[in-house]
Amino acid sequence: MCRILALLIMLFTCSYIHGQDFKKHQLKTRHTEKIISVATTDSLFATSSYDRSVIVWDYNGKFIYSYKLAEGKINSLSFIPNSNSLLVGVTEMNNNEIYRHVIKCLNSLGKIEYELIDRRLTQDYANISFDKNVTGARNAIGSVKSTFPKLNIKKDLEVPQVSREISHIELVQSISVTPDKKTIASIDKFNILKTWNQNHEIQSSFKILNNKKDTKIYFSTDSTIFIEPNLVLNIRDSSTHIIKGFERYSSIPFRSAIYFHFNHNNDSRQEKLYNSATTHSKELSLNGFYTLTGTPTNNKLALLGVDGLIRVINEKGDLLSTFGKDRNEVMTFRGEKIRLFSKISSIGFSPNGQFIITGDDNGKVIIWKNE
Repeated sequence: MCRILALLIMLFTCSYIHGQDFKKHQLKTRHTEKIISVATTDSLFATSSYDRSVIVWDYNGKFIYSYKLAEGKINSLSFIPNSNSLLVGVTEMNNNEIYRHVIKCLNSLGKIEYELIDRRLTQDYANISFDKNVTGARNAIGSVKSTFPKLNIKKDLEVPQVSREISHIELVQSISVTPDKKTIASIDKFNILKTWNQNHEIQSSFKILNNKKDTKIYFSTDSTIFIEPNLVLNIRDSSTHIIKGFERYSSIPFRSAIYFHFNHNNDSRQEKLYNSATTHSKELSLNGFYTLTGTPTNNKLALLGVDGLIRVINEKGDLLSTFGKDRNEVMTFRGEKIRLFSKISSIGFSPNGQFIITGDDNGKVIIWKNE
């Protein structure tokens, strides 16, 4: 009797901790190249790809609309909260030359509703700022030209032209919107962060200093924005707070926690779950798991590992679900032999926690449903 009771308790405990299983709900193959970003609402989600397109779907896999660039790249996506309006950071090109970097807002029909244009920019400022940030790249181009004069090396980098109506002078790598929908924030590859008001006008700009090649931003309240990896910025008074000790990590905030994860250096091991209220951190050891990216919902976090598996955890770091396997290959990563279980490259979590969207290197989109 005691043994049966103990077994029932164990079964109940395991069901409680690992009972949130995500099952494959739909598979879609409209994209023809690698999925690079996913954005979600409770009713819709959007995917973008190296095929220069954005596709919006519902969670039954129904196609809603698509938007495609004739030439260029889709860099970032973000839905405006509680709406079907989608912000898209794009790099428009003309004859293989960069034409402009701009943020467009698409309405529920996929039509351009407006563009965010920084009309405070002057050409003199763009010239100075661009030259300052591309010195290394220009030196590298010059070195290759002189070393290999017979190669057809691209010409010098061109300064963006303000007259073309641009949002940023470099590509827009992340966009976020306040919960009250009154402020939009965007950050470019030069780590210039800008905020925009309800009239689609530029409000302010900040130069962000960190050690990251790629920086994502997240509004946590209507006035504070979390800037990866460890900076909290109050956009109303320009005050900042640094969470010390995590400068060389990548990070994902969710609710009262921040997940600090692998950033291709030894300093970002082990991965840690940081409690913003208590300032305590908990080391997580998920069997050599290297997090490449993640996506939060209200009280859960989905992590995509270098092994291609998705692991869902809660605020305490409890593992709730693991899924995504469609192959079993071996690869070498940072000198380690690691099994590769999928080619998933991007993920998104619906705000209500019911669906996870994955996109892979071949353009395949899968909708996973919480069973």
